[in-house]
Amino acid sequence: MSVKIGIRLPRTLAGRLALVYAILSGFLSLIMIFFLSFTLLKGLEQRFDDILILYADGVEKQISEESLENIEKILREEDYENESESGFIQLLSPTGDLLASSDLSSWKSIVINRSLIADLKVGEPVFFSEITSPKTSIRFLYRKTRAGITIVVGTLISDDGTITQLIIKTAAVFVVIMIIGGIGIGIILSRLATKGIKKVTVTASHISKGNFDIRMPTGQYPEEIEQLARTFNLMIDKIDKSIRELKTVSNSVAHDLRSPLTRIRGNIEVTLRGSDDLQEYKIMAENVIEDCGKLETMINTMLEIAAMDSGIEIMDKRTFDICEILDDAEELFSALAEFKNQQLCFEISERPIMIHADLHKIQRIIANCLDNAIKFTEENGKIGLVISQFNGGVNIRISDSGPGITADDLPKIFDPFYRGDKSRSERGNGLGLSYVQSTVNNHGGNISVTSSPGEGTEFDIWLPTT
Repeated sequence: MSVKIGIRLPRTLAGRLALVYAILSGFLSLIMIFFLSFTLLKGLEQRFDDILILYADGVEKQISEESLENIEKILREEDYENESESGFIQLLSPTGDLLASSDLSSWKSIVINRSLIADLKVGEPVFFSEITSPKTSIRFLYRKTRAGITIVVGTLISDDGTITQLIIKTAAVFVVIMIIGGIGIGIILSRLATKGIKKVTVTASHISKGNFDIRMPTGQYPEEIEQLARTFNLMIDKIDKSIRELKTVSNSVAHDLRSPLTRIRGNIEVTLRGSDDLQEYKIMAENVIEDCGKLETMINTMLEIAAMDSGIEIMDKRTFDICEILDDAEELFSALAEFKNQQLCFEISERPIMIHADLHKIQRIIANCLDNAIKFTEENGKIGLVISQFNGGVNIRISDSGPGITADDLPKIFDPFYRGDKSRSERGNGLGLSYVQSTVNNHGGNISVTSSPGEGTEFDIWLPTT
């Protein structure tokens, strides 16, 4: 039977950030304590080395002034005064033989490194340590004089535990302070960092209850949270707009579907209540087929617009001359314009202008715009079309001398099923301009409109050539 012991981490982001700060603070404090301890010990070692150098300097001066016998006598007298247990001095010949020394009665276990003597350079001290017990060690200095005599100075370094205990206690207190401070700072910083996220959560909670008017405040958070807040607000704006458009479209679809369905039902009911004349049934069937065709066209257009807006529409792009398409459109709509005594003024380049696009969709948007221009322009009016190359693409401008569009209607003309007051009496379902905009956008182009009541309307369609 095995028992699993799991470590439960804080569930909140603030708690986890605080834990990370505490761990980092403890880890960094340990590194700092190690560095300070190393520096302290190296400082103590350097202090002992300086003392050894002072002894060596004094001995070397005596060598130049006194004989070896007098030097040894002086060394032993100084040992008696300064307690020989704390250090010793030896003078060695170039071959490593002992020439003179201080009292070595307390240093019987020391071993002179005679192999080091041959490698010594005049005036350059060599230091090394030899551990004699867990709490004591001997620090040696070897230095060769100009006379070839090697001075060996040693001192006992003992640690009764005071320094080690001090370092351990200091380190423990410092680590605890750093961990507690790290937790406190971590909590404060994490709360500041997650303040914006909590606000996003609260805002999202209100929105989930149907309140789409609330937004994230901006201008008071760090850059990352500011970017999140702006993106969040932009997303809510789009969702809010989509919901409003969906409500409008739903109402329009319900109205536009109800009208043909009502006509179909009315035709059937009237025919059934009438005589059994076959001709009446044929007329009824023709009317039903016509209304069904309108419904099918509207539904297919709606599906096509939705596919293009969602980016899943696969276009059949090919390279063709847009000028040929416009020439064909002029020929096609000239008869309709003549019926209303309207003048068509097309300015089309004689040289080919090649674009890479869906031929069928481009034909359809040109036809929709020209059909609207002719439909809403009064008799004896003027319809214009000009094509030009601009900004790496082609610009098609379609203008008319019709009644124009009011300022209230202008921002809404591309909305699905939207029909202004003057267009409600005309044929159509309000999807034409919506289809044009979706097609142009799906080709990487753009469409704009300028209009004023009584001054006509002008559409600019820009399409990339590639």
